Amino acid sequence: NVEVRSDVFPSESAAFDVALLPVPKGRELARGLLWSAHQALRPGGKLYIGGATDGGTKTLIADAAVLFGKSGTVAYRHHQRLGLAVQPNEISAYPAEWGENPTHLQTRQLAELDGLTVHTMPGVFSWDHLDDGTALLIEHMAINAGERVLDMGCGYGVIGVIAAQRGAGDVMLIDDSLLAIRCAQATVEAHGLTNAAVLAGDLFEPLNGSDTPQLFDLIVSNPPFHQKFDVNTNVAHRLMRESKAALNPGGRLLIVANAFLKYETVMQETFTSVRKLIDTNRYVVLEARRG
Repeated sequence: NVEVRSDVFPSESAAFDVALLPVPKGRELARGLLWSAHQALRPGGKLYIGGATDGGTKTLIADAAVLFGKSGTVAYRHHQRLGLAVQPNEISAYPAEWGENPTHLQTRQLAELDGLTVHTMPGVFSWDHLDDGTALLIEHMAINAGERVLDMGCGYGVIGVIAAQRGAGDVMLIDDSLLAIRCAQATVEAHGLTNAAVLAGDLFEPLNGSDTPQLFDLIVSNPPFHQKFDVNTNVAHRLMRESKAALNPGGRLLIVANAFLKYETVMQETFTSVRKLIDTNRYVVLEARRG
């Protein structure tokens, strides 16, 4: 009696009796999920909102009152809060004062990249602008003609698209966020790229189903180092340690990171050849090469 969906926002209207909403990071995404729940609940259906009190939960409970007519806190313990809103008979319109509907794709032109068009949504990393670290990585990303490139943690796809435009023979984009996958696919399609594919999954897991090993000449990434509000480098460390097995001999791993994270030491545990391409004191771009 369980069904798993790959869509981020439910497509049915007035179909559910209960919705559970753990509070995400970012008010725009939270409002998008709240709006989705409002559309998906039957009249009288209950929406439960849960999360850390200082992590946006009180604010989202207040936002729920705008859509549902009223909402309130029903439980509070250990700095965690549970809110409840009951679906009225009529679904409200998306509030104009909240701005663009965050469940819809948004189109942006990145001035730093000569107006490159991308498709993006709240909830994707640096969704409303080009991150400075990503811009630095792109500036120092050399692509040899015909190379096979993997954009790991692709977000809305800007690095992979640039790699394809700079002459890569084949580009694969991977992310574990379904929001990011939706955006990256739209960005790739907007540029009519036939040499780029987008896959959903946890790091190299989507590549494991192939009968022959999938190897790349370049793996490029701006790896995450946050889990909600906390510093968490587990994914980045896994990426650095698992990349070598996915590279052709002579292949490169290219990453950008905040300088304080000291990733160079971690990369040297796996690769014998590691060099710093640029260090701005704020960001560092590191290149490791498989022997």
